[in-house]
Amino acid sequence: MYSDATAVLKEFNLSKRGIDFPGCDFFDVLWSTRNVRPYGFGLFDALFSVLLGLELLEEAGICFSKMKRFRVLPKVLSCNAFLHKICKSGGRHRSQRFLEEMVRVGIAPSVYTYNIVIDCMCKEGELETTRMLIRQMEEIDFTPDVVTYNSLSDGYGKLGSGYVKHEELLVEDTWVEALPGEF
Repeated sequence: MYSDATAVLKEFNLSKRGIDFPGCDFFDVLWSTRNVRPYGFGLFDALFSVLLGLELLEEAGICFSKMKRFRVLPKVLSCNAFLHKICKSGGRHRSQRFLEEMVRVGIAPSVYTYNIVIDCMCKEGELETTRMLIRQMEEIDFTPDVVTYNSLSDGYGKLGSGYVKHEELLVEDTWVEALPGEF
């Protein structure tokens, strides 16, 4: 059933490319029929995911805003996909704002979620922001992992710092547990 719903959502969004249907927003149509056919709120997450799969980031952002307003929140997996696409499109500040918004509305991020944003910030040379994100991770008892470490190491390397001492990557002794060994 999920694949059928996804196929219908995808087909609808592909068919309306370049055509504006005044007053016909698919989210609003789904919301107005929510009590007619109890299909569950997973359909809204599927719509969000389809928009992401079609690279319709602006529409996905609008869909997310509506989902927040109606308290039918997407899954963290869908949010991670959105964050990844935002980062790939060069939206480092947008990715950080989206992470903050996820937390604010009650979507629990994962270590993977933080790694997406940390990697994005490191690629843009935003190492102070990265350190702040790592502190946030620690506040919610997430331990940075090897992916987090690699992103931070790449970030320092891109700034021309060259070789970075192990101690410089420590944030409140967290890296000691995350590092598989000396490098």
